[in-house]
Amino acid sequence: MEATLLLDIDFEAELRAYQERRSRDRSKGRHVSEVIHRIAARLEPARFGKKGGIDPVLAQGGFLWEDVWSQVLARQFGHNKQLEIMEDGIFMTLDGFSAKRWRVIEYKATKMSARNDIRSRKFLHWHMQIMAYCLAMGTTEAELVPIFLNGSYELGGGKFGKPCVGKDGHPWLMRYTKRELVENWRMILREARDMDREEAAA
Repeated sequence: MEATLLLDIDFEAELRAYQERRSRDRSKGRHVSEVIHRIAARLEPARFGKKGGIDPVLAQGGFLWEDVWSQVLARQFGHNKQLEIMEDGIFMTLDGFSAKRWRVIEYKATKMSARNDIRSRKFLHWHMQIMAYCLAMGTTEAELVPIFLNGSYELGGGKFGKPCVGKDGHPWLMRYTKRELVENWRMILREARDMDREEAAA
């Protein structure tokens, strides 16, 4: 048996190029994801302020989870697949929306531990995003379907744990107050306007 590295193929570079093309395919303008990332980088610079951005291989795993499941579960559970909407000039791309239940559907893939309370600060950036979607769609409810790639890190010793979805195999039904939605959106709008002013001055 012989194994030779394909040195003419840089998988990470190919993923970065693909993800850049994916970003270019979105509508031109301000997107809520970039606004939230900037807020998160200011709140937790050690975690979100790293140069080079998100690891492209991990990011691709998240995109696959979102893309595939928005297609598969849309058929199985009767909700719309990914759709792009705009609120106050800011674009948002929902993984899905159930018109029957009038709920936002959001898929996530993460290396964070499933032991963390879903309401904790660890997931603040998820909730900022989901609350923005809820406000735009006129609902206070969302179905959050995360895959924890390393489970609860329960095995230890370099063995992270079994991948799992949600809590004990069940997604979460998130309910937010109207006040939470409004305050979250005000924060996002302030940040977006700051970004617009900085870009105009550059």
